[in-house]
Amino acid sequence: DDLRVRDVYSTTFAFPLRALQLQIAIIYLFAFIEKLQGNVWQTGDAMHYALQIKSLTLPTGDLLLAASPPWLLSVLSYFTMLVEGTFPFLVFAPFWRRGFRAMGLVLGMLLHLGIAATMSISNFSLVMMVCYIVFCDSRWLLALGKQLRGSFGRSYVALPPLGSPMWLVLGSTREREIGVDSSRSA
Repeated sequence: DDLRVRDVYSTTFAFPLRALQLQIAIIYLFAFIEKLQGNVWQTGDAMHYALQIKSLTLPTGDLLLAASPPWLLSVLSYFTMLVEGTFPFLVFAPFWRRGFRAMGLVLGMLLHLGIAATMSISNFSLVMMVCYIVFCDSRWLLALGKQLRGSFGRSYVALPPLGSPMWLVLGSTREREIGVDSSRSA
């Protein structure tokens, strides 16, 4: 009997997922609250000061500081505060949930792509963007998986030897996605 995953989807207890979502939202909320202290963020000068720290900037950050007018750096400072302050509310909005959640994730990705492009902060932006997967609607992920499966079509693999990690791959796929050619062995 084939022990692979069936095409029937089931639901499960969501508390661990909600705890992860809450933790990520709290990161943004407390970053926003911290920016309310002092006046550097409220005046829009924070990006100007941050890009002057040469040990934390990439060459693109140096170029942005040298080539951009002061109003642009102020807009970027306010954009950072906007994203951090609204992210928890957008991802947990009780109405128009998918739209607001998508908006929060896109704004967050824009923020982190900007940080990754200008600042030398090791893996921070990558880790935060990878964490966004816990906010993705299951329909988004299923549609993405369907699109990827449609692009590659059905694959066939040779019968793996006993003890091979390939059995784990086969165990996590559906029969219609990967077939086992038992006439060949690896």
